[in-house]
Amino acid sequence: MDKKVEKIQEKVRLFYKKHQRNTTIVVVISLSMILILGMAAWHEGKGISYEAKQTALREKQQVLQKKRDDILAGKMTEASTQTTINNFSKQEITGENELVTITGTNGQLNINDANIYVSDNAGIVSNQLKQKMFQLNQQLLKNANGAQFMLITVPALPSGESVESYSNKIANQLGVGDREKNNGVVFLMAIEDRESRLEVGYGLESILTDSYADDIINNEEVKEAFRDEDYNTGLNKIIDQVSAAINSKTAQVDNELTNIQTELNTNTTKRNVLLMASIAGMLICAVYILQILRTRKLVKKMYQDYLNCLPTKAVLNNSEQTKKVLNKMKKTSFYCLYLNGATLFATKGKIRRATKRGSLLSIYPNAKKQSFGRLLVGDTLYSYDGSVLTYAYLNSQYNPSNHSSSGSGSGGSFGGGSFGGGGASGSW
Repeated sequence: MDKKVEKIQEKVRLFYKKHQRNTTIVVVISLSMILILGMAAWHEGKGISYEAKQTALREKQQVLQKKRDDILAGKMTEASTQTTINNFSKQEITGENELVTITGTNGQLNINDANIYVSDNAGIVSNQLKQKMFQLNQQLLKNANGAQFMLITVPALPSGESVESYSNKIANQLGVGDREKNNGVVFLMAIEDRESRLEVGYGLESILTDSYADDIINNEEVKEAFRDEDYNTGLNKIIDQVSAAINSKTAQVDNELTNIQTELNTNTTKRNVLLMASIAGMLICAVYILQILRTRKLVKKMYQDYLNCLPTKAVLNNSEQTKKVLNKMKKTSFYCLYLNGATLFATKGKIRRATKRGSLLSIYPNAKKQSFGRLLVGDTLYSYDGSVLTYAYLNSQYNPSNHSSSGSGSGGSFGGGSFGGGGASGSW
């Protein structure tokens, strides 16, 4: 009998040592996390890298603001019309007309060298409107840092192309707008498909936002004119609204200033979020350490109570006394905890619940552990806190065998596709 007692004692002792060692490791890891998060918070609070970034952006902002003032005062040198026109297309267009094949499609566009801003393949644009587009682009050249606006009509979209994909391919292949400023706008209209697209270069997206572009081409007056085949009236309205947005001497600079201000605000937000996340993480770790220390204290007291029940050598020599002491040992809370086991991240509440389950295991050694901390003793199912859930487990809802599925279905899923470019699409 004494060997049996010694064997139990050794297992319980090792369980206690393991628990204390594991909780010590968790405390050390948590303290390390506090140190790391504290250093991150201190670094952001001191703000060396943050201030350097913000200072550089503010300096750039000041330069652009001065540039804007100079433009308004008429001090900036303007590029020649021919230089900008030469930069318009990435292909050479010779002669009066050139048939340009759009790469990756079976579509072709007629572009007139005398007025590259209108490609009327559907034959619906009036000469007056073509002239208006040419004059508008000359104004854009002087007032909007080489911004360009191109009008394209086609009878129908090429096979396999949407209005979005085709307009994007056209804009990128022709290189509408300044190469560095990306300030081009393309309006594509497919007559038979009754679809249109206002493709906006990255450099103008803060001026011609997606929502603003959508308002322009999906305007009810525009759509009604297109339905009545009064295309020039609708196109005139679109041209006027686009022109009003980008035909400014400071449009490009204003766009850059807007982007810089956005970046300044984003940097500040990121910094504040990181600071708050670091502080919150430190608090969570600190609270968790306190919980672990309280748990260690509780487990230590339970283990001490267990040790106080251990038999002396004199008792071990008496088999009857040994049996009584052994029964008393098995009723201690720590022995019950040993039978159930304790998780690494157990709180005081979890330790107490584990002790209750262990007391059941002490009474019913053949009990089966179930999910959610439940115990099955015969046909009786006990909850994680030791209370009875059901006396008829086999026929109850707690038995997984009593659940059946009638099939499964899916409402579809997204494939994670990516999107690019700004603007809006419409139909009439």
